[in-house]
Amino acid sequence: MQAMFPMICLIPNVIYFVVAQRVHIEFEMAEFIPFPTCVIPCLIDPILTIYYVAPYRNFVTRRQRSVAIALTVSVAPSSTRTF
Repeated sequence: MQAMFPMICLIPNVIYFVVAQRVHIEFEMAEFIPFPTCVIPCLIDPILTIYYVAPYRNFVTRRQRSVAIALTVSVAPSSTRTF
């Protein structure tokens, strides 16, 4: 999935460019779509890595649990107050 995702995002850019060059008309998508679609794999790849690679997923879930435990401990009300 990680190997195919960049190709899925980059191949349409090449097709947009070729169509715009061959047809000789203003093809708005060929001008504005390439940058956002080239950035998508960079945003999605870390999420896929965390989800599908077991050691990363275990590390992230352990960190989330430890943060959740730390937050519940630090939010516990105190019985003594000093003014």
